[in-house]
Amino acid sequence: MRAALDDGFRAADGDESGLLQIDRVAEVVVAVIELNQQQLQAVMSLAAPDDEGNCWYDDVSDWAFHTLEYLVSGQHANMSPRD
Repeated sequence: MRAALDDGFRAADGDESGLLQIDRVAEVVVAVIELNQQQLQAVMSLAAPDDEGNCWYDDVSDWAFHTLEYLVSGQHANMSPRD
C-alpha cells in the first residue's frame, strides 16, 4: 500500500516538492486504494494542509496502512471519553 501511494503521489508531484494540494492527495488515494467513505476520511485525516492547501503527502503514505489497520480492528470503537 505504501509503495502504491508513494508511486501515485510522486507521479502527481510534477515539481518533486513533496507537496500536493489536499484535493490532489484525495484523488491519488482514491485512485490507488479501494476505500469506503469512513476509511477515506481516516486516511485523509493524515493530510495536514497548510494555509495554501498543500500537504506533505509522505505523511499519508507513511501512516495509511496503520490507520486502516486500526480502523478495521475495531479498537477505535472501544474507546470512549467516559471510560
